[in-house]
Amino acid sequence: LKTQYKIKKPKIAVLALNPHASDGGLFGDEEFTKIKPAIEQARKARMNAVGPFAADGFFSCWHSRHKNDFHGIVAMY
Repeated sequence: LKTQYKIKKPKIAVLALNPHASDGGLFGDEEFTKIKPAIEQARKARMNAVGPFAADGFFSCWHSRHKNDFHGIVAMY
C-alpha cells in the first residue's frame, strides 16, 4: 500500500478466522492465541493494524460503516 498506492500510513483491518471472532472461545481460540498477538507485533513494528473483526459482520456492513475506514483488509479462510 505504501509503495504501490503511495499511502503514507495505511490502516489495515485484520479479520478473525473463526465465526463471530470465536465468540469468546466458543468457536476456537486462534483470535486470542495467534491473531491478537500478531496484531500487537505488527503495531510494535509501527503498522496500523486493527482487529480482529468478525468477518461476517465486517463485510455485511462494509459499505455503510467501513468503506472509508481502512486501506486494506487481511482475511483468513
